[in-house]
Amino acid sequence: MSDVIATIEQPQEIVAVVEAGATSAGSSSLAAYDAGLLKIYNQAKEDYYHGKNNTNTTNQ
Repeated sequence: MSDVIATIEQPQEIVAVVEAGATSAGSSSLAAYDAGLLKIYNQAKEDYYHGKNNTNTTNQ
């Protein structure tokens, strides 16, 4: 009998899905939107490095 060895690597990209809606400050300014998007990106990056594969925080 032969053994099968598989190596599973983590993905090399981070994808964030941002839903349309009001920003955290209730402002529609581009700066507020960019700040919110940057926060999501940084959280996803941190989670990726800690081995998490789901950064959806809306259901917690």
